[in-house]
Amino acid sequence: MSTKSIPLSSYQIRLLAVLALINFVNFAARQVFVPLIPLLREHLHATDAQLGSLQTFLLLVLAAGSIPFGFFADRFSRKAIIAIGILCWSVATFAGGLASSFLFFLIARSVVGLGEAAYAPAAQSMISGAFPQERRAVAQAIFAVGMLLGGAAGHVLGGVIGPRYGWQEALFIVAFAGIVPGIALFWIDDPPRGPRSEVVPIARLLRVPAFVAMICAGICITFSSVSLLTWSTDFAVNYKDFSLREAFPTGALLPSSPHSCSRLLASCWRFNRKKNSRCSWAFRLHSFSCPGITARSQRFCTT
Repeated sequence: MSTKSIPLSSYQIRLLAVLALINFVNFAARQVFVPLIPLLREHLHATDAQLGSLQTFLLLVLAAGSIPFGFFADRFSRKAIIAIGILCWSVATFAGGLASSFLFFLIARSVVGLGEAAYAPAAQSMISGAFPQERRAVAQAIFAVGMLLGGAAGHVLGGVIGPRYGWQEALFIVAFAGIVPGIALFWIDDPPRGPRSEVVPIARLLRVPAFVAMICAGICITFSSVSLLTWSTDFAVNYKDFSLREAFPTGALLPSSPHSCSRLLASCWRFNRKKNSRCSWAFRLHSFSCPGITARSQRFCTT
């Protein structure tokens, strides 16, 4: 049997580019508020517990909404469902910029999770329908790259725009950026759905130990990484005397830079030895998912 790789068609390239762009903008909308936490604390008079709950409720809404939207994606137009998701997170992000109270901002950030719950199952279903089995892993990897780059871009945008023009403007820019993938969505056609013979019952999947272990590992990684990413910039600003403009690049590089993780873990270790231990537990928890990282930072650990 020939092992020669079949080149991607123009339709497949276009579909993957649009879906990766959607992933990029969505994660920029999710992460843009992270470097804005020091500004939000002052403007909304919020406690650390309240600010931490912003990510908690976003992820809870995302988790709860993914199942019904996955059901809809199997039965209705996936393009329409993705369009609904883009509209949800764009409007919610814009509304967040108008918030004058913490409760309003919390609701707005939660609806951002609803938008991601709408688009993610439909987008992955489209990838499965457009790519043969031997090319799906690569396609999913490219789709995921949009997530990582978008999260980093959100950090950068919030860190650059927030201190100079205000945290509201950073949210407004990301909200209007949703127009771009919304327009690009019209350039692609909904691919055919996979044959019914490929569907595996959930009960059968849950009897596979490797699948259950993968789910548990994903929960642990998400728990540790979200806590680290959420508090890294605020930690540097409040406890290491960084300016917001100096601190946000660390948060932007964390998803792709193990060395940046080592700098934060070193800072956590030294800071936790002092009498103030607030925020350090988030960084300590992350160490369980990065056991091979060596703490070598100097400047971030300087007190």
